[in-house]
Order: sequence, then structure tokens, then C-alpha cells
Amino acid sequence: MIPLLLLLVIPLIGSAVVLLLRRIEDNLIEYVVETFVFLTVAIFLLSLLTGFSSFTFPILPLIKFNLALSLNGISLPFLLIAVLVPIFALLPAHKEIKDEKSTFYSLFLLIYAMIIGIFISSDILLLFIFLEITLVSMFFLIYLFGEKETRAKASVEFLIFTQLGSLAILAAFALLFSSTGSFALSSISSSHVSFFDSIIILSLMIFAAMIESPVFPLHVWITDAYDSSPTPIVILLSALVSRLGLYFLLLIGFLSLSSTFTVFQPLMWIGVLSVFYLAFVAMAQSRFKRMAIYSSALYASLAFVGVMSGNSTAIYGSIFLMVSYSFITSAVFLIAGDLKSLNGTDDMTFIRGLLSSSPHLSFFLFVFLLASLGLPGFSNFIGEFVTLLGIYTVSPWFLVTLAALLIVTAFYLNALKRLAFGRSIKGIRDIPRTEIVNLSFLAFIIILLGILPSLLFNIVGLGI
Repeated sequence: MIPLLLLLVIPLIGSAVVLLLRRIEDNLIEYVVETFVFLTVAIFLLSLLTGFSSFTFPILPLIKFNLALSLNGISLPFLLIAVLVPIFALLPAHKEIKDEKSTFYSLFLLIYAMIIGIFISSDILLLFIFLEITLVSMFFLIYLFGEKETRAKASVEFLIFTQLGSLAILAAFALLFSSTGSFALSSISSSHVSFFDSIIILSLMIFAAMIESPVFPLHVWITDAYDSSPTPIVILLSALVSRLGLYFLLLIGFLSLSSTFTVFQPLMWIGVLSVFYLAFVAMAQSRFKRMAIYSSALYASLAFVGVMSGNSTAIYGSIFLMVSYSFITSAVFLIAGDLKSLNGTDDMTFIRGLLSSSPHLSFFLFVFLLASLGLPGFSNFIGEFVTLLGIYTVSPWFLVTLAALLIVTAFYLNALKRLAFGRSIKGIRDIPRTEIVNLSFLAFIIILLGILPSLLFNIVGLGI
């Protein structure tokens, strides 16, 4: 068995090494980063075969605070995307990050380590520390490497909103500690928490989840943060950071306070409203990247509906949907970056005829937009179907979300029509081979999960 500590330590060492090597050539820094990332991936894949071993080291015995690392049925699916998704952010980073590469890659590896740490921590105070380091590091990435005209506003908005969520999480964790006398998830889940305290804790966690996911009306920070950021940062934000709020809610709400959670079931309607609102906003966008931003938030809102239902089937589906869409949204934002780099803009008003001028890009555009629609054979179909099936058992009325998904179908098909067909614009190049490989691996993952969903469902053991 391989110690979980290695998954945390290796990227941290990589971050320190990159800082120490800041004066060497940029190409060598990129090679060092790739080495540490792929070493982490190799250890994770090997651990799936041999098993993981937990790790505990006392840090502050007075308050029973430990460096405690272990896995459960909720954390393992999220650990999968935490380890694999950053691989696909490396290629656009090589293309788009031209200055201060050592700073960027050091922060990149630090965030990589911290997000992995969040999903393997079994001490809630440790969870919070890893979350704070992640959010502050992400603030610096947006501020230092976002578009010059908007990055200051985008980074400050990101920090303000996510810190509001963090404060809510910290207050919930403090109340959990006062009620149970422990920060350990195992102790908390087996301890009794009063109904009144449970209501307050879950209210705080739901508020934080609505910010981090994000869910309307607390989604407003994503427009500038995503739009201002280069592709690798957007991938980290949309595929990983936006999963943290619902992960925390699942971890606390269902491992520890599941008996109280049904009180909040009416909040499903907020998620339904968010799905509709974001669908209409996405449909109104002329820029491909902005359409992808709101589409990403839309599926996070659908997962929120599934989680708030309290139904085990819907929760299974929501976890599957979050994992699935992490890979799909990574691919969609990669394509958005390609559209802008090849055409000088991602405005769909000025791009047409990609089918003849950029056949490889057009092929992947078809694949990932159809995957986003939930076409059978792709992973999103499984996530959407199982989530909606669970929602239906709670109340058939919640199936009105199907109407919002029809709106998604309309604007994605319209985007395909506008981009792929028509008279091609001369001078447009196709994507390079390295990008084809990157997108091909993402396509393989979402098709594999679409055909063999049991690969993921078998490792989800919610215990509810």
C-alpha cells in the first residue's frame, strides 16, 4: 500500500524546486513541473491497484488537531479529478504563460497539492487550512496572470466572495468542534449534534456551497474571474475549485448530519431557478468562452439540486455529474482558448466555416458540445439521468429542470451551427498535434465513463 502523504508531498516539493530554479531556462522549468505532475499521477494510479494507506501525525494535541489523511467513498471520486485534471492545464500554460513562469508554476503546483490535500484530509481544521491556501494562491494567479484591464477587479471579486464562503465554513467547523470536541471526521460522524446546532451548521455550509459552486444569485464573481483568466487558470477554477463547496457539504451534511438535512429540501428550488437563469444567460452570449462559463455554472447548479434533494440516487448522480463535467468543461475551455488563439477572438459572430478550415478543432468541438448535451454514450448522460431519476423520486415537479436542459441543447446546437458551418475564413489554422493528443485523452475519459459508469459508481460509497 502507498501512503497518501506522497500525493501531498510530491507537488509541494515540486513547487519549492520551481522557486529555487527560477533563474534557469523556461523550458527546463516546464520539464520539472511536468515531471512532478506525472509522478503524482503515476503514484495515484499505482495506489488504485495496490491500495492507499492512511497517515496521522499530531500537530496540536491540545485541541486534537492532526495531520490526518484518509479516504472515503465521497472523497475518492473527487481525488480522481484533483489528480488528473491539472494534466490538461499544462499544455495551454506552455502556450499562454510567457512571463514569470517560475511564479506561475510554483503557485500551480501549490494549488495542485492543496486541492489533493482537501480530498484526502480527514481532519476538518486541516481541510480549512488547505482550502484557504488554495483560494489565496488562486487570487494571486488571477491577479498576476489575468488580462491587464480586468484582472484587478476579477481577483478582488474572487477573493471577497470565496472568503465569505470560507468564513461560513470556519464558523460551521468551529460549531462542530464545540458540539463534538473533535476535528476528526470519524469522531464527528459518530457523535451527537443537537438539532439546533445542526441547522446552523448546515445553513452555513449550504451558503458556502452556493458561493463556491456557484449557484444563483451568489454566482456573480465567476464572470470576471473566469473571463479574465488564461485557460489553465480557468480549468483549475471550473473543474476543481468550483467542486469544493458541494464536496464540503456532502462531507459534513451526509457523513455527519444526514438526519437533519431533509429540513433544507425546499432549497432545491433555488437550484432549479439557478439552472434556468444560467441557461438563459448562456444562450444570450455571443462569445464562446462566456457561454462556456455560464454552462459550467449551470451544471454545478444541477448538481446542487441533486445534493439538496437528500435522495441517495440523486446524490450518486450529482457526484458522477461533477466528476464528468470536470473533464468536459476542461475540454470546452481548451477549445475556447484555441478559438481565440487561432482566430484572434472567440466571438461566434466573427467565426465560421471551421469544418473546412480547422477539421480537427471542429471534430472536438462536435464531440465535447454533444457530450455537454448529455448524448448517450458520453459521461454526462449518465450523470444527468441518474440525478434526474433521484430528483423525480423526491417530487416529479422538479423535472421542470428538463426544460432548462432543452435550452442548453438549443444554444449548443446554435453554437455548432455558427462555428462549424458556412464559408470558411481564410488564414485560419488548425490545432497542433499536441492539442489533438490533449483533447483525445479527455474524449477517451468521458466516453469510457459513459460506456462503463460502474468504474466510478463502484468507488462511491456514501453510506446513506
